[in-house]
Amino acid sequence: MKGSLQNEHNLRKIVKLVEDFYPQSTEFDYEKFKDQLELVRVLHQQQVNFVIVFDARKFQPVFVSRKQTFDEDDNDLSQSIQRFMSRLIEEHKNFPSVSVAWTIEILNQMTKEEKENLRFSYCGANLINPDGERSVWNINLTSLIVDENNNPLIALILVNNVSHLMKGKGYWFRFEANQNKKVCTYFSELDETYDEDIVSPRELEVLKLIAKGFDTKQIADKLDISPNTVDNHRRNMLARTGAKDTTALIQICILNGVL
Repeated sequence: MKGSLQNEHNLRKIVKLVEDFYPQSTEFDYEKFKDQLELVRVLHQQQVNFVIVFDARKFQPVFVSRKQTFDEDDNDLSQSIQRFMSRLIEEHKNFPSVSVAWTIEILNQMTKEEKENLRFSYCGANLINPDGERSVWNINLTSLIVDENNNPLIALILVNNVSHLMKGKGYWFRFEANQNKKVCTYFSELDETYDEDIVSPRELEVLKLIAKGFDTKQIADKLDISPNTVDNHRRNMLARTGAKDTTALIQICILNGVL
């Protein structure tokens, strides 16, 4: 009962934030997004668990490419947000309200031009599946329709189960826009937002070489740094992203547009 009341409170908080951010409502013909949803599902069927067309103003999914995402019979999309919130582990009950508040804060800080081709990533939400197993979600959001200020009205959301890639219980968010010219990140364990990417420019150089198969000594020689510095960069990236190992680090960074 306590968890249910907390979820209701968090949902009311989210709805109020969204209503204040979108003072006017416009109706859309959702049917036109069905083909696009199916195309995205097919293109990403090996990497993405399911795809969502999301009405940001109503804070509700419009279409989901795969059913049975939360329960045995998950056909009622109007209740999907509540089901998602009920599955979050206790430490992540505030994930929805924190992510929405952060997203709105970032959008309010950006100019129209800075928000061109925006992409939000939300990595590390821990949920308990209907079978009792824990899963970790990676969520990517891009705009399908924007308002006059380039704020998303209808969004495309790609959801990946990254349990095999992640460790720990912290989560982080990433925003990028305008061909990576504007990037910022948020870390739940610090409750801080930084005007920089989740990996530094130097770390990204190291990561690109790791992805190409170079070992520590080869990377050190190429970048004219010590092997110990290479290993420090690797450890820092693993700690910051929550990735289990270097292979997982590469996959997480690809999923979220870092690499």
